[in-house]
Amino acid sequence: MPRTLSTVAFQALELKGSLLPSSLLEAIAQLERPKELLLSPADYGLPRGERLRDRLDAAWVRLQAIWADYRAQAEQRSAREASVAMAERLLSEVLGWPALKPCNGWQQGELHYPISHRAFDGAVPLILEGLEAELLDQGLAQFGQEGRKRSAHSCLQECLNADDDADWGLLIIGSRLRLLHDNLSLVKPAYLSVDLEALIEGDAFDEFAVVWLLL
Repeated sequence: MPRTLSTVAFQALELKGSLLPSSLLEAIAQLERPKELLLSPADYGLPRGERLRDRLDAAWVRLQAIWADYRAQAEQRSAREASVAMAERLLSEVLGWPALKPCNGWQQGELHYPISHRAFDGAVPLILEGLEAELLDQGLAQFGQEGRKRSAHSCLQECLNADDDADWGLLIIGSRLRLLHDNLSLVKPAYLSVDLEALIEGDAFDEFAVVWLLL
């Protein structure tokens, strides 16, 4: 069933809680330009004469190639290695993020948050892991501490809440991408979820454009 955000129906995107107003995603999907949105080529650092659509087309083709490599490698190497490699390439080659820095988690006092990477000079913590998407919200020992199990989502959310220098976080677990924000309410999750498999294999270019323009 399509997930409806305001008046735009998406197949591969799901907005949960109050992370972003649904009208924002609708405006991006329709390439509207209210003053608070930056959707011109110059806003993305494109040279004069290059259209956003040209960059989006190239990024879409690149994503499809990376996904094809991932599906092939997942059968030849460990699922974790294939998934992490795919996630790193998606962020760098498709979205143009600067180099990611692997890390062995983040420690605050006695609390440990096993994040795997940081981006943008440490301001954005990430969890890139090769798990089945169904395990994203399941308590697992690898994301917990001192015998306490914790889901990948909860681990990243708690890290964001504890780290005063980080507002946004990203996790990619297998074929699922989630964008999180500092959110003190752990009872009411808030995130933007992207089903990469549905996005790519469903040929949902318009939804990919929303993800690219937002991230």
